[in-house]
Amino acid sequence: MNFAAIAGGVCEFILQNPAPSCIFGGSLDCHDTSGDNNVPPLTIFHVDMNFVCYRQDYLRSLLARIAKMGYNAVLWELEDKVQLDTCPDACWSEAMSKKQFASILNYSQELGLEPIPLLQTVGHGEYIMKHPSYAHLRVQPDRIDCYCTSSQQAKDFLRTLTAEYMDLFGKVRYFHFGGDEAYVFATCPKCRSAAQSIGPNKLYANHIKEVAAPAIAAGARPGIWCDMVMHHPDQVEAIDKNFVIWDWNYWDNDQSPKQARIWGEGWRNLEKIDSALLKKIPELLDENGRIRSFYAVDMLKRLGYEVVLCSSSRCGLESLFCPRHGLHVGNIAGAAKKAANTGILGHCVTSWAVRINSLDLQELLLALEPAARNNPDTSADEAAAIAGKDLFGVDPSDFIKAADMISQYFVFGVSGSQVGSGIQWNRLKDSTLPPKDYAFKCMRFWRETDDENLSYPHLKQQLLDARGPITEGIELMKQFSLKVTTQRGREVVAQWLLAGDMQLKMNDLGQELFAIFENRATRGADEMISLSKSLRRQFTDWALTWMTPECAQHNASLIFDHLIEAFEEGCLQSA
Repeated sequence: MNFAAIAGGVCEFILQNPAPSCIFGGSLDCHDTSGDNNVPPLTIFHVDMNFVCYRQDYLRSLLARIAKMGYNAVLWELEDKVQLDTCPDACWSEAMSKKQFASILNYSQELGLEPIPLLQTVGHGEYIMKHPSYAHLRVQPDRIDCYCTSSQQAKDFLRTLTAEYMDLFGKVRYFHFGGDEAYVFATCPKCRSAAQSIGPNKLYANHIKEVAAPAIAAGARPGIWCDMVMHHPDQVEAIDKNFVIWDWNYWDNDQSPKQARIWGEGWRNLEKIDSALLKKIPELLDENGRIRSFYAVDMLKRLGYEVVLCSSSRCGLESLFCPRHGLHVGNIAGAAKKAANTGILGHCVTSWAVRINSLDLQELLLALEPAARNNPDTSADEAAAIAGKDLFGVDPSDFIKAADMISQYFVFGVSGSQVGSGIQWNRLKDSTLPPKDYAFKCMRFWRETDDENLSYPHLKQQLLDARGPITEGIELMKQFSLKVTTQRGREVVAQWLLAGDMQLKMNDLGQELFAIFENRATRGADEMISLSKSLRRQFTDWALTWMTPECAQHNASLIFDHLIEAFEEGCLQSA
């Protein structure tokens, strides 16, 4: 099929014949749930294929489990893991064929899971633009993450890719066009001039409307992440009301937070929320003068947008081996209740695969969403107890405590940190292997940085402080395992015990690496090399239960090879 021709023709049609605000070029209902009690809200799970090429049998098992829990939609972020005609040289070597993915998609629909494609069209194009043949699409020559919104070549490419997605997914009600974390958006001279002329949000919306034309013409309602448009709260209404805004918030819960994240400005406590900010965002405070949890939902609703609130079961500052369980319990439950109580379009539990740890460890977190949604008057802990009792057959309190302790964050073993692991996702997110001497380069950076959270003493102490809780958590999890009465519950607990074991081993490696850096090595290089390689094999065997073989090996290299290299070099000069 000539996707380029389709995309070009459709784009010309849609630009010359703007669609009505609710139905775009077809008869498909835009699924406006306001005032319609017969239409269930969207309960979405995010399947992210960045960094992970999933085994097809594992995907089928996952889909069956979430459908049984009560989810009714899947947000599919394919990246380079399905073979595409538009960019065949940018696809992963083990990528599914279109026929194979169509089979997975058909299976998910038989389970009652509505498909929602997610295609990044502004930022996070790393998986494509890291390849030299697509370098001309970049907004900056040395940045592989962001498309140039003034480039006709970029627009044509993305329209063609959109058309191919529509051919792959068929008729869909919603199509998510990404757009988050576009750090260098509108930084080339042409883009900068356009942003100054019409405003950044209008430039952003015009670009996505143009590249989304094939989907819009086929009846799909476009969606975008919230963060880039929320950088300019006084310009939000430059975004057409036909756009669904996907509000991602991975830190709030059902309690009034101590700080509010203001996009583009960082975090503000109550004392720093002044009248000028409240004029722009009056929803920041509730009727009692406290910071409002998930405030952007209320703001976007007031402005007339359909909203999907997004929580997370796996996101930032996570261990490679397990998600930060305590953080996610409150976040997912709070978001589910917020969505239920405000009548928005839906709630999506995101799970960012760049963190690499297994989705099996997130089982209770995924079950928590329907438990909280169906019991909106309960606390997060009460909703977790409901979900956990079903999963394990017994009171899950000890499991939750143990998971919280095991999931300690420390810098060694964290994926997604530009200076912590070699996985350069903040700027690149391209799974490129780290450079030579990376571990010690990080340590030199930590020693010299002015950032207190990345300072050498802080990270060293963080590593030391984590060991005790992890050890205690493993013992508590072992005790809990003796009480579990369900087969699936036993499998989940076994996964957590494995993750805890790898957490402790990585902690050992990290402590010894600090010792080497300080010229006070306590163990021989041969011993540490052997331990590093053993942990690498353990992780690889684990990863093979849900990843394809080459993908598992590659991710093991991302995590461990620079550490093994550091131990092979031994006590290199640290100064």
